[in-house]
Amino acid sequence: MGIMGTLGFKLIGARLLERKLNKLPAKVGKTVVRKALRQGAKPVQAAAKANAASLVGGTIGSQIAKSIGTRAKSAKWRRKYGAYGIFVGVDPSNKHEHDFVYFTGGSAFSTKTRKQVVGRRHYIPNAIEYGHAFPGRGGGKNPPKDVAAVGYMRKAYHSQGSGATQIVIREMKVGVERAAQES
Repeated sequence: MGIMGTLGFKLIGARLLERKLNKLPAKVGKTVVRKALRQGAKPVQAAAKANAASLVGGTIGSQIAKSIGTRAKSAKWRRKYGAYGIFVGVDPSNKHEHDFVYFTGGSAFSTKTRKQVVGRRHYIPNAIEYGHAFPGRGGGKNPPKDVAAVGYMRKAYHSQGSGATQIVIREMKVGVERAAQES
């Protein structure tokens, strides 16, 4: 699975909400946060799917649109950053990796070890998102961009990010109030 970069937001200044959240049992608080993040990710995911289908177009655009999904950040990530997160991107479950990986000529791929043996591996959604050079045209820090970037994921985040933030805040408020009433 390719990493498309990290775009996100931090919820700062919500002291009252944080105090109420901390009064809840840890498991309940985690559930409230996760549900709010999933709800906030939905408009970004929908916009990314629409952008992939319309901006990228063709068969690859529809394949990318079908495979855009969400996945909660791992426990390792939570321990490192001390926060909860959700990933919106292409193929978060790795079910479609074989559809999006291209190997340069003369390359080989071991199906037993799932590792590349020879040649260069290219993850197509990243090449579309950030632009790319034609094969054999170098690389390095500032490679030439023969094919312009089509930022379907970045456009989705920038168009829906502020709305997603508001949804997360609203859902956290509702979830904290509901959980406080139940306990």
